[in-house]
Amino acid sequence: MPVYSELVTRRVDEARSCIMELKRLTSIPFKELSIDQVYSMRYNIIVLVESLVSVAVHIWLRSIIISPATM
Repeated sequence: MPVYSELVTRRVDEARSCIMELKRLTSIPFKELSIDQVYSMRYNIIVLVESLVSVAVHIWLRSIIISPATM
């Protein structure tokens, strides 16, 4: 089955966006971070992991599914 490049592209873009935001937040000394910024970091880490897992699972599922034509 084909890998949907649009889905993969969207998830990779989402991951890149999270990485850029995390780089921005980690440039601030930890003691100067507001509680909202700390929670923003946590949220961005969660979204980053979800995006990468989504891509991995999508590719994995596409690689193991046997199409009816090959049966």
